[in-house]
Amino acid sequence: MNESNEIDLTTELPQIVCGGEPLLKFLSSFNIPPYKLGFYFFIIISFTLSITGAFCEPKPDQSKFVNYFENISWSISILFIFPIVIGLTKKYYIKIQLLLNDLTKKPAKGRKEQAVKLNRRINSLFNNFYSPIIFLSITVFLNIEYYIQILNKEPYSNWITNGEFLKDFLNTSSGFTYPGFYSAIVQVFLIYWVFNLIWNSFVFAWGLYQIFNKNNFILRVRPLHSDNCCGFSEIGNTSMIFNYIIFLLGIYVSLKVVDKIVIQSLPLTNDIGNPIFLVCYAILAPIFFFLPLSSAHNKMKEAKNNLITPLKNQYASLVESINEHNDKAEIANNIYNLIGNLEASITVWPFNFRSIESFVGTIVAPILPIALPFLVKGFTIFIKYILNT
Repeated sequence: MNESNEIDLTTELPQIVCGGEPLLKFLSSFNIPPYKLGFYFFIIISFTLSITGAFCEPKPDQSKFVNYFENISWSISILFIFPIVIGLTKKYYIKIQLLLNDLTKKPAKGRKEQAVKLNRRINSLFNNFYSPIIFLSITVFLNIEYYIQILNKEPYSNWITNGEFLKDFLNTSSGFTYPGFYSAIVQVFLIYWVFNLIWNSFVFAWGLYQIFNKNNFILRVRPLHSDNCCGFSEIGNTSMIFNYIIFLLGIYVSLKVVDKIVIQSLPLTNDIGNPIFLVCYAILAPIFFFLPLSSAHNKMKEAKNNLITPLKNQYASLVESINEHNDKAEIANNIYNLIGNLEASITVWPFNFRSIESFVGTIVAPILPIALPFLVKGFTIFIKYILNT
């Protein structure tokens, strides 16, 4: 037996996502299924925050007050969006581990050392000590700046800033309510969670690129596989989970914009988080959807060419070998169509057209609520202009 048949790196170097991230490592130690993790988040975080937030009321002398349920970027998101995001993230990490373990289990002949080295490199990026510290530091810093801004400059009172807690310590115009401070802690947790999600998605895409382009592993590229993705449909399936997460985060971003512009009648830039979220969403959504998918493209294209090119080369000689008769042109045309249909049916990307439809929906759907307030205001101005002329 040769080296490639004797070695299975899955048992030696299994890929583990977030083994170095304390929070997810702690949650993973309980072996909680993804759907239960989302449910527990709903019960422990979403439900308790909603109950306590609902009891925040304006002071007697306050005329304008935004309560918890009017603040839809919090109430809707924490009840319906983020529990699903939490569960999907766990499922996404499980799928990444299974996929990478499958792709990297067999080193190519004579490439064991390089394969082991790459496996260790991918693992070290997933589980390095420094990235969680960096992400937590950035998250805490951004949130301190954000909350100091809204505690000082918010032109109305709301369920978060209508208290006295930490007012003197932060030297701000108002302080937190206790549910508001609880929501600040939850926000730190969620942003930290998303930072880690983005990092792990980047490592996943980088790892796939290395696996498919360094020739360190035995990869079975099968153009006629029943999944119509050369046997790599799991790459597309895994990317689609991230696509669903991005869709939900896009809805959250749109709710923040609607919350600020429509409900609170404030400019978008009143909350510095809104333009940051919008820019990050517009840039990262397409990048992190297509990066993992592009990794297998060259291998799939090469396998397709290796299958189709000999057929095309034999086409002319096969036609010439047909005996002279009236149906010769029809037979030649049928053979040509058969090769063309076969070529068209073999994709060189690990996803299908439905994946593209879903991705377009992911980008467009969350943008519609964002655009709607501007369209309504623009239409109103236009009608007033028409009526006054």
